[in-house]
Amino acid sequence: MYDRISILNIIRQGTGSTVGFIEGLLDQIREGERIIREQAEKIKALELILKKDSHNSSKSPSGDKFRKVKNNRVKSEKKSGGQKGHKGKTLNLSENPDKIEIIEIEKCSCCKGDIRKEKIIGIERRQVYDIPKVKVQITEYQSEIKKCSNCGKINRGKFPEEVSNVVQYGNRIKSFTMYLMHYQLIPWERTVEIIEDVFSHRISEGTLNNVSKSCYGLLEKTEELIRAELLVRKILHGDETGMYVEKQLGYLHVICGKDITYYSIHRRRGQEAIEAIGIIPRYKGKFMHDFFKTYFKYSCEHLLCNAHQIRELIFVIEEEKQEWARPMMELLLEIKEEVENKKLIGKSSFEKEEIERYENRFDKILLEGFKENNMVDKKERPKKRVKQSKGANLLDRFKEYKKETLGYMYDFEAPFDNNLAERDLRMMKVKQKISGCFRSIEAAIYFCRIRSYISTIRKRGINPLDALVSVFEKNPLFEPVV
Repeated sequence: MYDRISILNIIRQGTGSTVGFIEGLLDQIREGERIIREQAEKIKALELILKKDSHNSSKSPSGDKFRKVKNNRVKSEKKSGGQKGHKGKTLNLSENPDKIEIIEIEKCSCCKGDIRKEKIIGIERRQVYDIPKVKVQITEYQSEIKKCSNCGKINRGKFPEEVSNVVQYGNRIKSFTMYLMHYQLIPWERTVEIIEDVFSHRISEGTLNNVSKSCYGLLEKTEELIRAELLVRKILHGDETGMYVEKQLGYLHVICGKDITYYSIHRRRGQEAIEAIGIIPRYKGKFMHDFFKTYFKYSCEHLLCNAHQIRELIFVIEEEKQEWARPMMELLLEIKEEVENKKLIGKSSFEKEEIERYENRFDKILLEGFKENNMVDKKERPKKRVKQSKGANLLDRFKEYKKETLGYMYDFEAPFDNNLAERDLRMMKVKQKISGCFRSIEAAIYFCRIRSYISTIRKRGINPLDALVSVFEKNPLFEPVV
């Protein structure tokens, strides 16, 4: 680097030194400009990352921090609250109360006369809905022992099959702990507290682990039935999310349908995990996912989540100011609305001309996007990978995966988005926020199988607590529907 004094000395020394000095100075300027360009590109990339949130990317709402996020949902014309004609829910007088208390009248409120023997001319009723004081009920089974006077044989009464130990917990309290831990996602310590506060009985965390292990074992056949049913479903949804096990990042995978759910935990997210789970490699139906490229290694028919793609289009509109993205977003939503309208009038598909019209509009928007980004077809580009804008990457995806993007247009049974899988994963993130990581891989595996059963049962309108009682009675309530 040159300082002020050295510059003055070089100029005084003559022409040759001056030329060398100027060339060196130009090299420094060029190097400075290069560094500034690199830093400007990094700053721009970081700014774009900071501008991503749940409304314009695949980031979850939990990552939005304190930022105000615009809601993508279309505002309804209905006013908030109960709608006209809606049948509300309120407490009604029960015709079969559990307990009746008679309020007797002894004296007249006016003259103070004795009216105990007067005829009752009417009854005014009021009812209170409340929970009685609850406690753990201890049932003792006493088996008689008798000696046969005829042959001398000692005979003992046979205990019920489920009463196998001298002292043990019953099915309902075991089911209630599983309900708290695996459905309501209450941490172990707080489950212990709830049982003690509500039932005045303390249960240990070790017992909770043993109950989870027992429930897991009793659901082995049910899990096999769930996996078998998934394989024959026409449409499945899949997603995955990070989940910490023993303080190390793993991945919780979900594969589900409208009334069925299967969870699995694995150290990896990609092909190793998918192969180990073993459902998607054997599946031949339509699989909806969020453009996780590894899924395309498998031969099932793929559908792409348009809720994700619309959020990405919003980012391209708002941050990259690209014109093509808005008509593309409007087209995807227009097709969705028209599909719903067709369903309402009993239609199951578009006419061939309608499909061609939508496809032509889709292709035309893509063409405009390629022009706007000065892009050529992928086949004509140099093999060396060049970093592109979000909009350019999205254009390539729409062109290459047009059929997967418009799957809901070709088949009215196909979903528009992957919200079903996202909803099944959302509560898993809630569990992690409440309870932290799984303490062991065994605890994570227990949770996945039990939660798979509870989620499936819940989707089918069955009370999850009753369903858990049926597990410990060795008769789970799951019945295959396919």
